[in-house]
Amino acid sequence: MQSEQLSEQKLYAWGSAECDQFLAKDEDDEEMYEVKRPYQIKELNNLSITQVACGGMHALILTSQGKVYSFGCDDKGVLGRPKIEGQDARVPALITDLPPVDMIACGSSHSIAANSNGLVYFWGFYANTHGPIGEPVQKPKKMDNITEGIKKILCGQNHTMVLLESQKLLTWGDAETLVIGRKSETRRSIIQNLNPQPIKMKKPILNIFTGASHAFVKVQMKENKVGIFGWGLNNYGQLGIGNQENQQLPVLIEFFDNIDVIDMVGGEHHSIALDSEGNLYSFGRHDDGQLGLGEEINEQLKEQAQKQLEEEIQSQKLNESNKKKISKKNKQQGELFEIQKSDKVIGYEFITIPQMIKDIPKMQSIQSSMHFNFAISQQGQIFSWGNGQSFVLGTRNENSQFKPKDITSIFKNEKLLQISLGASHVIAYTSTDLNYNTQKVDESIIKIHDQKTKIKKPRRSNSREGSKEKSLSMKRSEQKFDESLIPVKDLKID
Repeated sequence: MQSEQLSEQKLYAWGSAECDQFLAKDEDDEEMYEVKRPYQIKELNNLSITQVACGGMHALILTSQGKVYSFGCDDKGVLGRPKIEGQDARVPALITDLPPVDMIACGSSHSIAANSNGLVYFWGFYANTHGPIGEPVQKPKKMDNITEGIKKILCGQNHTMVLLESQKLLTWGDAETLVIGRKSETRRSIIQNLNPQPIKMKKPILNIFTGASHAFVKVQMKENKVGIFGWGLNNYGQLGIGNQENQQLPVLIEFFDNIDVIDMVGGEHHSIALDSEGNLYSFGRHDDGQLGLGEEINEQLKEQAQKQLEEEIQSQKLNESNKKKISKKNKQQGELFEIQKSDKVIGYEFITIPQMIKDIPKMQSIQSSMHFNFAISQQGQIFSWGNGQSFVLGTRNENSQFKPKDITSIFKNEKLLQISLGASHVIAYTSTDLNYNTQKVDESIIKIHDQKTKIKKPRRSNSREGSKEKSLSMKRSEQKFDESLIPVKDLKID
């Protein structure tokens, strides 16, 4: 580990601060709960930062000395440090019960720190539709059953993945969405799933990626070929396999057979892939612009949905006994026509086959949150798109962006080194040295995996506490995924 030293780095946060994600004040020393542009967090100015990781409403900061600082909403031990009277949890503070580490990751309400020698520490809690699984862990706890070197760690909404030096994958956490590759049919198995267990694959695993409740691996195939496999929740086609069936075991994504994928990220219901040439591919849900394919995609898919509807009716595949309703709903971006057949829906707000995002520069890194995304181009430009609620996109408004928007100007005379996305806030660090020689963003970071936190705008101290309680309550209730949104057929773009 390097020694701590004064660096030309700055740490920033923006987005929602209404649930204690971070502390921000205006020129009058009044607390701000919605921050439209990067707000500098100065408490760590004298430290050399190597990685930032956002959870749902908290964040971790890793320094070059292997120390970890935490801040944010102190929900059931997620910060990994004791509550001290007079200490504001929104201000970064050192986690003292950790040895030096070189990797960090955050989920919805849990945190992971590890080093390449095989030491893994966990704190916080995983949750399912019934609430927390087991007892929350208030301070870092060593995972004793990991005994070999580690290449990479990732956290999803309520699961953790570890890629071992032996090219094997361990997973643990909540099994309801199948993302850990096994089911929980008894209370005993639910608890047992909190222990790391391998995903059984015959081929060596080269890399791992995750969304909120779905996951991907890059696998060494025959004759020097590689394959991309996905599994977990797939109700909006976020696995890119051409259908909407949830998958317990890894399934080959044929679209990527001849594409050199180097990174993948995912939100609640969407995914984005980056290839070695800098191209981006997106798939899954796009009603808030998550896929970056433009608003015109809505019209194309709407026409296909209507045509599909007419064909279904004409062929009498939908009769009065199973046709519950035909409805027309007004949506923010237009009308959504849908037919509900039993527990399934035909609509146009999703894409199950990866599509290239066109008319953008070549990219070098990508990050996704539940419903929004960031990307950094090979020239260092910063782009954002998706749901703009709480000003997370850095555009000074809350409008959804259906195409990647250049927001490079949010940092003046600074180079963005890394960015990490929470449910409704963003953490980033920069260098004032524009020639700073940094490698590609560390793929072991969490890229936005927490549940949606849609809350009204509280104002000042009296309403803030109520908003926090409301958000924490919603955080529990929104764990359950909506199986009624599993569509019947694939809708492709010509």
